[in-house]
Amino acid sequence: LEGAAKAGLVHTTQNITEKSMFMCNCDRDCCVMLKGILKFDHPNFVASSNFIPEYEKENCVFCKRCVELCPMLAIELLDEESEDKRIVIDFNKCIGCGVCAFNCPNGALTMVKKYDKIPAKDFLEATGRFIKGKIN
Repeated sequence: LEGAAKAGLVHTTQNITEKSMFMCNCDRDCCVMLKGILKFDHPNFVASSNFIPEYEKENCVFCKRCVELCPMLAIELLDEESEDKRIVIDFNKCIGCGVCAFNCPNGALTMVKKYDKIPAKDFLEATGRFIKGKIN
């Protein structure tokens, strides 16, 4: 798992609490699921996390590793040529996978618990929530 994380792969499984049928280490350019999330802009149905990245500018060396590896293209480096350069995270796109934090060389990005969402018990319940618009 560590090698996959270093390569920028996203540890992915079904967003259910019982009897998940798979675990995958997904690449955003190859994975149909991640491509679908990017295309249809609905990350929480299949890729939900209770964690989000927190950014500490003073620790950032602006290496752009997080920008390059983010599978959801949720991280940008702004004002690169000025003293006010900084990383900005679009939390509407972020799935909380932790690829950015795991690969940050100086700890400028860390994962912090933000939510206490409880996933559906099984695929049937998850599908029902999706249909009802109550995505977890």
